Amino acid sequence: MLRIGDDMTLRPTVAAVKLGINMDEWTGTPLMDMLNKTEKEELESGKLCFGSIVLPGINLNSNRDSTSNVNVEVPENINNGTITGSNKRKRTLNDYIVDPKLKKLADSEPSGTTTNK
Repeated sequence: MLRIGDDMTLRPTVAAVKLGINMDEWTGTPLMDMLNKTEKEELESGKLCFGSIVLPGINLNSNRDSTSNVNVEVPENINNGTITGSNKRKRTLNDYIVDPKLKKLADSEPSGTTTNK
């Protein structure tokens, strides 16, 4: 379920319909196939309709390119479209373990093995 504000809880598919989200570029399962029987009936009867919710500050125009306001930083290690090696070390499991007991256990395990306890 998707919660919008304090009062509205919707399934993501219903939210997409009510917000009138343009899904022309969507390559997954068609939106209509994701609606349940009741939602399809409500759509056919007009009880559920595209663009019926307008949220202040959210502009979902169908003619707007979704990437028009995206700023992308190009990493310094990209050269002619290929990523070159980095001087940074690769992270290990220990980098993510906070508990000292688990960290000690991970240090004692050979690389690539797991223990079922």
